Order: sequence, then structure tokens, then C-alpha cells
Amino acid sequence: MGRAPLKRYLAEFLLIVAGVVTGLIAEGWVSGLRERSQAGEIQSRLVEDLRVDAREARLRVTFYRRVRARAESVLEGLSSDGPVEDPAGFVMKAFDASRMYPLPVSRPTWDDLSATGRLDLLDPEARLILGEYYRGLFSRDSYVNDFSDDYRKRVRSILPVPLQDFANRDCSWFAGLEGDVDVPCSFDLSAEDAEALASELQSDVQLRLDLNWLLSQVTTAVQLFEIGASDATDLVSRLEEH
Repeated sequence: MGRAPLKRYLAEFLLIVAGVVTGLIAEGWVSGLRERSQAGEIQSRLVEDLRVDAREARLRVTFYRRVRARAESVLEGLSSDGPVEDPAGFVMKAFDASRMYPLPVSRPTWDDLSATGRLDLLDPEARLILGEYYRGLFSRDSYVNDFSDDYRKRVRSILPVPLQDFANRDCSWFAGLEGDVDVPCSFDLSAEDAEALASELQSDVQLRLDLNWLLSQVTTAVQLFEIGASDATDLVSRLEEH
């Protein structure tokens, strides 16, 4: 074998090796770009989820502050020795204090990453912080969704169903929550009917005990949702800084 063929074979071999190495480098580069693209998309989805969390938490802060204000007013009337000054308003507030606004746990992007084994696409620190956040979110919402409904059942066993239907249909709070617009609403009751219902509510000793317990839970719920809104907003800022 002459020198020229040997050189030619060697050159071809080197070209093949170079081609393989270049292909592997290119594949790794493309894979890296793909992973970075996926990570960017995932971060955007997580940020959007957190913004939704913050908004929903703020709405519930507004909602449960109203419930707390009504409950405190009703408790004052239940603790009074005499008749309340505004029986119809008292009956309306008694119903309002029984309102609930559960928040189902929602973490679509996190659950998707967990189910598909892609949590490692997240920065380790972000993964740790988000994991702690979502565990806290689940605990908070479990607490709120497990509110005692003793007061709710008791007060609604006293109020006629047509009044409750009217309150749910024509006195919904949800429309005004976004702008924190609290539009007063009242039952269309005769003075006699309003006084009779208010008197029945006031005479129920257990109702005051149940309301005291509910008021404690609602106060805690307001604090938890305030913390949740703050945590979600902070996490959005931290993710956007990466």
C-alpha cells in the first residue's frame, strides 16, 4: 500500500470522526436550546398560575372580610338583651355571615411537571420554594374548605327558603368583589315578619356559640389569604428575575 492511499484513508477517517463529533456537539446544542426553551415556557406558565393564585386570594380576602363584618354585627345583636334596631337588616346580615367561597387547589403547571417527571427543568432553588408554596396552598385551602357549617345549617334552617333563594340570586357578592364594591341588599319583609325572624334568631342560644366559632375561623381565613396573595406575588417577582 502506497503512501497516497494511506493518507487518503486517514483523511477520510478523520473527516468521519469530525462529522460524528460535530453531530454530537450540534445535537447537544440543539438539546440545550430545546431544554432552555422548555424551561422558559414552563416559567411563563408558572408565573401565570401564581398570578391567578394571587388574584383569587385577594378576592377571598375581600369576601371573608365582609363575612367577618356581618358576623361581628350579628353577634352583637345575638348578645343583646333587647330587640335589634333593624330587624330586616339583622336577618340579612345573619344570612350573609353564613356565606362561603371555597377555593379549590389549582396548580396545573406544577402538577403537569410532577406527573411527567420534568421538575428537574426548574432551577433547584425555584423547585424547592415552589414545592413549599404549593404544600402551604394545599394546607390553607383544606382549612378553609373544612369550615364548620354548624352556623350555616342553623341559620338557614330558620330563614324561609324563598328568602335564601332571593339572597343567592339577587344579592350575590361575586360581581363586586373585583373592585371591592359592597352593594347593600335587604330582604323584602314586612315589619312583623322581620321582627319575628330576628326574635327567633336571637332566642337561639346555640346560634351564638356556632357564630363565635365561625368568626374565629373566618378571621384566620382572612389572614391566610392575605399571606397567600403576598407569597404568590413575591414568587412572581422572583421567577421573573431569573
